[in-house]
Amino acid sequence: LTEAVENYLEQDPENEHLQRQQTLIHNAQITTIDGFCSYVIRNYFHTIDLDPGFRTANEGEIKLLKQDVAKEVLESSYQERTESFDRFVESFATGKSDEVLTELILRMYEFAMSNPWPLEWLDSCTKAYEIRTKEELVSCIWMKKLWEDAGHLLDQITYLQERCKEVIYSPGGPYMYGEALEQDLLFRRDLEEAFATQDFDGCRVLLDSWKPKALSRKKDDSVQEDKRELAKNLRDQAKDAVKKLRENYFYETTEEVLEELELCREPVQELIRLTRQFIETFSEKKRQKNIVDFTDMEHFALEILVKKEDGEIRYTQAADEFSDRFEEILIDEYQDTNNLQYLLASTLAGGYENFCVVGDDAQSIYRFRGANIENILNFEKQYTGAR
Repeated sequence: LTEAVENYLEQDPENEHLQRQQTLIHNAQITTIDGFCSYVIRNYFHTIDLDPGFRTANEGEIKLLKQDVAKEVLESSYQERTESFDRFVESFATGKSDEVLTELILRMYEFAMSNPWPLEWLDSCTKAYEIRTKEELVSCIWMKKLWEDAGHLLDQITYLQERCKEVIYSPGGPYMYGEALEQDLLFRRDLEEAFATQDFDGCRVLLDSWKPKALSRKKDDSVQEDKRELAKNLRDQAKDAVKKLRENYFYETTEEVLEELELCREPVQELIRLTRQFIETFSEKKRQKNIVDFTDMEHFALEILVKKEDGEIRYTQAADEFSDRFEEILIDEYQDTNNLQYLLASTLAGGYENFCVVGDDAQSIYRFRGANIENILNFEKQYTGAR
C-alpha cells in the first residue's frame, strides 16, 4: 500500500490527499486478527484484571503444555475410575494407548474455543444426545439441517432428470429411454411428497425399495449417438445422487437413530466433562506461568469488547470507543473466520455500511479448526442491504 501511494505521488506530487495518506498509512491498523486482538488487550488489559506482564507463548511451548494437561486430566480420571469414564474409554480407546483419547479431548477443546462462549457451546453438544422420543428427534435442530442438506441433493436429482427428459424427447433424442425415465420421475414425485411432510422413515422405505428400470436397448438409426450418451450420463448421475441420498442421510430408521443416541449419550457426556476439566486446568497452568496463546487473545479481546448478561450481548465502553475510531472494517479470507472472530468483527463494525469482507466459500480450508463457512454464506442475511 505504501509503495502504491508513493507511485501515485510520483505522478502527481502536489496531490494533498495522497500526501496525507502517505503520512497516515503508518498508523493504519493493517494486521492479522491475532495482531489486532493483541492491540486491544495491550490498551485495555486493566478492564479484565489481566497482568500486563504476560507474554505470548510460542507454538511449541503451548503444544507441550496441552499434552501435559491432557495426560494429567486422564490420569486423574483413571484414579477415580467411574463407570462413565470406563465406558468412555471402552468406546473410544484403541489398544493400550491413550493417544486417541488425548486427540479427542484436544479436538473438542479447539472447537469449543473457536466459539465465543466455549462452556456454553460444550453444554449445547450434549443436548443432541438427550433426545429420547421420535417427536423430539424430528423437531431437533440437526434434523432440520439434515432435511436442508438432503433437499439440495434432491434439487440436483430433479435438475438431472429434467435435463435428461429434454434430451430424450428432443429431435434425434433416444426416445426409447422414456419408459425408464418416466418411472424415475414417478419415484421422484413420491420422494418429494415425503420431503414435503418430512417423513423420515417414509423416505427411507422409498429409497430402500427403489429399483431403477433398465434402459431400452432398442436400435434406431434416427437417434443421434451423442444424445444417447448424454441421456445415459445424465440418468447415471441422477441414480448416483439417489444412492448418495440413501447412504448419507436415510441409512437407518428413526428407531435405530434413537438407539444409537442412547448408546452414545454417556460416552459423549464424559468427553464433554473431560474437555471442561481440560479447559479449567489448561487455563490455570497458563495463569501460573503468566502466558497466553492466540486463542486466549481472541477471548480476552472479546471479554474487553462485549459482556453477556441474561443471554443478551452488551457492548462495553471499549467497544464503543473502537467503533468510533474506525470508519471501515475490512476482512480478507472471510470464509475462514470462526464464530468468535465473527463476533469480534461485527462488534467493531456496528453495521454493514462500514463492513467489507472478501472471501470464497469454495476455498474454506480451516473448518477443522472451527472455521464456520456459514459466516460468509449468510453475510447478506446477517447484514440486510449488504452488497
